[in-house]
Amino acid sequence: MKHVLFSNTLSRLRRALAQLGEPQIEYLAFTFDAQAGAILLFLRESPGRFRAAEPAGRSSGLQKKFVDFVAEINHGNRSRSWWALKFTDKNPCFTRLCERTSQLLQIVDVVESGGPETCAVISDDAILIEQFRRWARGKDVRVTDVTRIASDAREILKRICPVAPLAAFFRAVGRAICGRRLCRKALRAAGKVNVVLSLLTEGSITRDGHYRDTYFGDLITRLENEPDPLLNVLIVTGGRYAQVVRKARDASGAPPIATLESLIGPGGLTLALLTALKKYFAPVRIKGPTKIAGVDVRYLLEAELKADYRSGRYFDNLRVYHAVRRLGKRLAGGRFFYPFENRAFEKMLLLALRETARQTRTIGYQHASLSQRHTNVLLSAGERDILPLPDAIMTMGKVTRDFMIDPGGFPAELLHIGCALRQKPYDGPLKAQGPIRRLLVVLATNVEEYIKVIRFLNAAFGEQCPYELWLRPHPAFSLGDALAVTGPPRFAYYKSDSETLSECLDWADVVLYVHSTVSIEALAMGTPVVYLNVPNVLNPDPLLSFDEFRWRADLPQDLPPAIELINDLSGDEFVRRQELGVRFTREYFFPVDENSMEAFLSA
Repeated sequence: MKHVLFSNTLSRLRRALAQLGEPQIEYLAFTFDAQAGAILLFLRESPGRFRAAEPAGRSSGLQKKFVDFVAEINHGNRSRSWWALKFTDKNPCFTRLCERTSQLLQIVDVVESGGPETCAVISDDAILIEQFRRWARGKDVRVTDVTRIASDAREILKRICPVAPLAAFFRAVGRAICGRRLCRKALRAAGKVNVVLSLLTEGSITRDGHYRDTYFGDLITRLENEPDPLLNVLIVTGGRYAQVVRKARDASGAPPIATLESLIGPGGLTLALLTALKKYFAPVRIKGPTKIAGVDVRYLLEAELKADYRSGRYFDNLRVYHAVRRLGKRLAGGRFFYPFENRAFEKMLLLALRETARQTRTIGYQHASLSQRHTNVLLSAGERDILPLPDAIMTMGKVTRDFMIDPGGFPAELLHIGCALRQKPYDGPLKAQGPIRRLLVVLATNVEEYIKVIRFLNAAFGEQCPYELWLRPHPAFSLGDALAVTGPPRFAYYKSDSETLSECLDWADVVLYVHSTVSIEALAMGTPVVYLNVPNVLNPDPLLSFDEFRWRADLPQDLPPAIELINDLSGDEFVRRQELGVRFTREYFFPVDENSMEAFLSA
C-alpha cells in the first residue's frame, strides 16, 4: 500500500513521521513559506532517509495536455455566461487550475512509481488534498492529512453569502453615477467612431499633467487626427476613482474619455447582478469529460468555478458585456481597439459588439512579451472556431506574431505586425566587452520565484561568489518575504531597489533572469543574459528559442561555467552575438514610425 502524507508544519510532520518505520521516504514540496522552509531544512539534514521525488509520466508534457483539456471543456460548455469565467483563457497567472493540476499529476506519478512506500507532500492547499483523496478512493492508497490550515473569515463569508458580487455591484453603481457626471460630453459619441478601450491608472497622467494611454500611447494621437471622432473608454484601476478620472479628463493631450461604468445603464447593471447571483446559488454544472492525462480533476475544476462565482470578478466581466453592448447600439462602423490577452472580459466585449455593432471592426493589440507559460495564446486544434476573437490582432513585433502562429495556433491571416507602443527603443551605445565582475539578478513574478532564485544562487555560489551581485526585486513583491523563508543568502549581495532600471542595466556585465522583459531590454543594450531554469510548471522564458546571446543554467552547477563561457568569448565573437541579440530585440519590439502606425489603421 502506498501512503501519502500531507503536512505544512514541521511539528506535525515530525509527529506523523515518528509513527512510521520506513527507512526511506520521498517528498514533494508545493508550498513556499517559512514553515515549508523549515520542513525542507529538516528533510535535507537526513538525505539517507529522505529524498526528493522525481515524478515522471502523467505530469510530463503538461502544457499541451492542459491546453487541450481546457479547450475541450470550453467547447462543451461555451455560452455567454461561460466565457465570463476567468479560467477559460487558460492563463496560469490568473488561475490556479494549471498549478493544481500539475501538482496532482506529480503526486499520482509518485504513487504509481515503484519508489518508497511513503511520500510526504508539503502543501497547505485543502482543495488539492481533497481532489487527491477523491482520486485515491478504491485504490491501494492511504492518505494522511496533518496540515494546519487557519480559517479565513473572508472566505467563509463568501461561501455563505454573495458579499463579493453585491459589493462589486454597489461599487459599479457608485462609479456609474460618478462617471456619467464626469464624462457627460464624451458620452454623446455616436455613429462612425474609433473606440480605444484601455486602463486608466494614476500613472496615465505624467508629472507635468499630460495624458498618455497605458497601452496605446502614440496611437491615440494618430487617431485624433483621423476624420472619424475618437472615444477613449477606460477601465479605472485603483481606489481614487473620481480623482483620477477628473485628472485624466482635464489633462493636456487627453482625447474624449468615458469610463466603462459611465456607459452602462441601470438595466445592464441589474442584469449583470442577477446573472452573477444565479450562478452563485446554482449548483456548478460542467458538461463533458473532466479527465486530464487519465486523472479526473472535476473537483479542481468545480473549485475554480465556485471561486469565480463567489468573487466580484465574474460580475465585473458581465458588466463589461452590458456596458459595451449599450455603447455598440450607438456605433455605426469605425474601429474598436483593445489590449489583447485573450482574457474573459475581452470575450465579453466581443460578444457585445457582435450583437449590436457588426459594422465596427474589432482590433486587438498584443502588447507584452510572451513565453511558453502564456497558455492564453496557445490554441488547441479547433479552438479558434469557438473562441470569440477580434477581426484582427496587431502584434508588437515579428517574434510574438510568429509565436502566436506556431506554437500558438492562431490563423496567420488574423495576425498583423504593428509596433511596440508601450516600450521605448534603446538608441544608446552598446555594452563594451570586458571581464565579468558584476551580475544583475532580476526578480519578477512573485515571492515564490524569489525563493527559488535565492536557493538556486546559494547552490551555485555558496559563500564563495567571485562576482559583485545585485538583486533587483519587482516593486509589487517584497524581497523580505522571500528571505523570511530562505534565511539570509549565503552569498553577498546588494538590494538595488533605489536605482532606476536603466542604472542597473548600465552597471551590469551580465543579467540573470527567470521571467522578465528586462532580459529583452538587456539584449537591446548589448548585455549578455543567462536564464535560470528554476523549477516551474511551464517555461516562463520570454526569449523563447533565442540563444545567440543568451545562455542557460539548467542546474545551479551550470551557472559558473555559463558565465565563464561568456567571459571567454573572443572580441569578434562577442560583437557578432551581441549584434544578433540587438536584431532579435528589434524584431520583438518593432519601433513606432509612420509605417507601423499605418498598419494599425489599415488592419
